[in-house]
Amino acid sequence: MALPKFNNAPKYEMKVPSSKESVTYRPFLVKEEKVLLMALESEDPANTFHALFDTINSCVISKNFKEHELAPYDVEYMFLQIRAKSVGETSKISVPCKNCSTANEVAIDLTQVKVEGKGENETDIIELSDEISLKMKTISFKDAVVAQSKNKDLPDIEQVMKLLAQCMDSVMTADTNYKLSDESEEEVIEFIESLSSKQFEKIKQWVDNLPQVKYDLKLTCKECGENNDREVTGLTNFF
Repeated sequence: MALPKFNNAPKYEMKVPSSKESVTYRPFLVKEEKVLLMALESEDPANTFHALFDTINSCVISKNFKEHELAPYDVEYMFLQIRAKSVGETSKISVPCKNCSTANEVAIDLTQVKVEGKGENETDIIELSDEISLKMKTISFKDAVVAQSKNKDLPDIEQVMKLLAQCMDSVMTADTNYKLSDESEEEVIEFIESLSSKQFEKIKQWVDNLPQVKYDLKLTCKECGENNDREVTGLTNFF
């Protein structure tokens, strides 16, 4: 005789940061937590990212949910909210004092994590010169994971250039709009290599300013009494 199964998981709502779409979700179950823990133990970033993505896909129960369109910061934020309802709304982390380096244990309220980055009024157009502009785009989490897995053995600078290439939508002149998805990766990399250092820095800065999960942390060091105010960013730093 089959054992009974639990079907009464509570349901919650949150907004997808990039689209502002409201979605309904449930806490993750033991089977999903097991996959997450196995991915973390593998110490393979690609395995971890795939597990995060699959967990969100399983736990979001809204119809017409477009998981393939999620930006990297969507996945980070959504996973933290699901984790808060699944395991607990606080996560304890160790933070070194900026004055004496003593490790301080701090509890982060995951429900207070926010997504911040470039403002709504900031443009996706980068003026490279008087004649040439560049339109940027935010790549999806799925594409970012595929790229990281594909390029992980390359030197750091080549990984950066390939990431920047993926974030470039089109090159525009007064007469023509060159859609970069119609060009080969080699041609796009050649275009990047032809830029000056200042032009390259403009593109890199745009990518660096993309939204990310943040938490305003305040603590007083238990050893020296120094006030430590800092931002916690990046998913791995929340655990």
